[in-house]
Amino acid sequence: MVGQMGDDANVAKQRKPKIFYGWYLVYGQIILSLIAGAALFYGFPAFLKFILDEYGWSTASTSLVYGITTLEGGVLAPVYGWLVYRYGLRRPMAFATSIALIGFIVLYHLDSLVDFYVGFILVGLGFGVYHVAPLTAITNWFRVKRSMAMGIVMVGSGLGGVLVPVVLWAAQTYGWRFSFALCAMAVALVCLPLCLLFRTRPEPYGLTMDGIPEQAMHDEPSPDTPADDRTYQAGDVIRTWQFWGVVAVTAVGWLPFSAIVPHLFIYLSERNISPELAAITITAMSVCGLAARAFVGWLGDRMNRYRLIVYELIAMSLATLWFGFISQDWQLIVFIPVFALGVGGLAVSVPLLVGDQYGARAFPLMIGLVMLPPSLLWFAAPGLAGWVFDAFATYRPAWLILGALTFLTVPVAYHLRQKAAARG
Repeated sequence: MVGQMGDDANVAKQRKPKIFYGWYLVYGQIILSLIAGAALFYGFPAFLKFILDEYGWSTASTSLVYGITTLEGGVLAPVYGWLVYRYGLRRPMAFATSIALIGFIVLYHLDSLVDFYVGFILVGLGFGVYHVAPLTAITNWFRVKRSMAMGIVMVGSGLGGVLVPVVLWAAQTYGWRFSFALCAMAVALVCLPLCLLFRTRPEPYGLTMDGIPEQAMHDEPSPDTPADDRTYQAGDVIRTWQFWGVVAVTAVGWLPFSAIVPHLFIYLSERNISPELAAITITAMSVCGLAARAFVGWLGDRMNRYRLIVYELIAMSLATLWFGFISQDWQLIVFIPVFALGVGGLAVSVPLLVGDQYGARAFPLMIGLVMLPPSLLWFAAPGLAGWVFDAFATYRPAWLILGALTFLTVPVAYHLRQKAAARG
């Protein structure tokens, strides 16, 4: 039978390892997310500044590509979810990572706006698999410690921002093409081999979720986690209010992040803040995001996860509104930790919410469905923010609108919490 087992077809009996294999998947994903974050999600603003200086393209036209890469992650999430369900983890991950490698090679040879778009689209297409595949592995390998494992995994994407000063230094010292060459080497020598580490489920290898004997697992506390053997029909799910509530929280919760990050260097320059301090800001956001992800991952196994999402949305809204009024360096000290709490917390809480709502077996398909509609908003956000800057010579209206919009989703999250409590 060709199905979820995919690359798990060859089963070998083995002694129980001293370290549960699921934790190796966690560590491997940290490294993958570190490289993807540094090369694309956090590194893009640094690349953008130097490419704009050389070619003089408009802010709106170039920042739009960041939105396209975000759109790819959402549009392709159902496709990657189906591929993982059908073939397992390794082959889809290795194939997609190879596409990202080709994208960086194109960017190294960039000489036109078309090359710029093609290169980043390929990179986004390749790294898009990391929105689904590794999260599926965590959901399949962990139940009792799922929140902690998810929190640790999400630390990796935050760590990518720590490397932004290295990206900036390489671009300043040796040129932006050299930075793209480094990214290509990291993908070829690190990401591709790590894809072979991933296994879809523990059962074919004589293991159980969390490495806990099946009988003992039933005695362990696991808040908010339903039975993992449910089956769902997509047509039935998308007609429920709960599904669209999760979609709204996901879409609007990350909307400020998708708009602010690609424009951060330019906006802070508009506020008379140096590029060096802008790079430090991204690094500080990443470090604070690491703490937020780890903390929320730990806390998510101990308290209601819906309540956490309410707090995270409030933090994101307040930070975005504050960002719109930044005019001095010290104001970044307030913005960074609050914004990082919102971004980092939601990065952990949303996949957990989907896993809790629909179970591990349906997770790859359901996370794809949840991510698809938000991707349209995330796609539009960078380009619209760039348009606001080009039209009004300031980003402030964009940040104020995004902050207010995020606050409007707080009642939605609160209502989801009430519905979950009613279900018991």
